[in-house]
Amino acid sequence: MDKLTLSRNEFYELIWSEPLSKLSKKYALSDNGLRKMCRKYNVSIPKNGYWMKMKFNKPVKPEKLPPFKMKKDEIEIS
Repeated sequence: MDKLTLSRNEFYELIWSEPLSKLSKKYALSDNGLRKMCRKYNVSIPKNGYWMKMKFNKPVKPEKLPPFKMKKDEIEIS
């Protein structure tokens, strides 16, 4: 797979768009690898039960993206 370069905000949107298990398969990474990237760039991940609530149309809100200073606003997924 080619490298995918995202801004931190785009990475946050990606993480909150579908479960990490699906994203890890889509981008050929481990769940743990994605979690480490989230910690490294201070991007929150959905809590347990978030996707189940979404599935059953329960009201849920994604956590806001916390501030974080980066030299370059680029995150590479490879």
